[in-house]
This record gives sequence, C-alpha cells and structure tokens, in this order.
Amino acid sequence: MPLSFIKPSTPFSQRVRE
Repeated sequence: MPLSFIKPSTPFSQRVRE
C-alpha cells in the first residue's frame, strides 16, 4: 500500500505514485 493511499494530500505521496 503506497503512502498516497493514506495521505494523498502530502507532496511526498506524489513522489511515491511516480
């Protein structure tokens, strides 16, 4: 589970999705 699933608002999550 990527962090984006928990906090899609954080800029860090965007890097995880990439």
